[in-house]
Amino acid sequence: MASNTDIRATAAKVYFLPVEMRVPLKFGPETVTSVTCARIRLRVKNQSGEIAEGWGETPLSAQWVWPSTLSYEARDAVLKDFTLRLASAWQTFDQSGHPMEIGHGFQEQVLPGILKAFNSAREGLEPMPWLGALVCCSAFDIALHDAYGVLHQKPVYETYNDHYMNRDLAHFLEPAPGSALLRTTSTNWPAGWRHPPASPMSASASSVAWVTQSTPRLQPSANAASSSRLATGSSSAPNEPAC
Repeated sequence: MASNTDIRATAAKVYFLPVEMRVPLKFGPETVTSVTCARIRLRVKNQSGEIAEGWGETPLSAQWVWPSTLSYEARDAVLKDFTLRLASAWQTFDQSGHPMEIGHGFQEQVLPGILKAFNSAREGLEPMPWLGALVCCSAFDIALHDAYGVLHQKPVYETYNDHYMNRDLAHFLEPAPGSALLRTTSTNWPAGWRHPPASPMSASASSVAWVTQSTPRLQPSANAASSSRLATGSSSAPNEPAC
């Protein structure tokens, strides 16, 4: 069911920032000395017509996302071209919802088709891999979450609950092939298992918990998101580079 907190993307702009690295990095057979960062400004609108903008940025990292004998310059150019195509697709994608739902929908429904058409148009040339498409798309997804936090004037990580989301995490996850899952309401967990604490989502769903029998659940680091702009929901945008 739609919520009055839902948003959708309405406009996107792409900036490319060339970055020279202070220290070379080694990726497989390649040494990285420079990288292109894709910076995205994404505008969103809610059900009431209120508008906000968010920012996202990621290094395109051609050496990592596309191991190949092609030159770095050739792969970098393709990744930038694909990112520009994604901008058009994002601003016409009409799905509304929470950023988790919109980003998942775009990745499942739109991104594979764009990549297939893009590679088909480059007939006879080495196709860009799926990982490259995911990395190009990630900057838009970051900007989407940032804009959502700005619009609601909240740290975006505080919106991952049933007040803002229309679906819980079970909608986005599937068991890995061959994994063993246990459906239980018990609180007596076997040694070595860690049951996640109750979340705000659990109040609107059943108390049935899903846990894996294959490996212990790792506890997230306390510093995992401490430095992310995504978590701030800040309305202050970075300085725009010259187009």
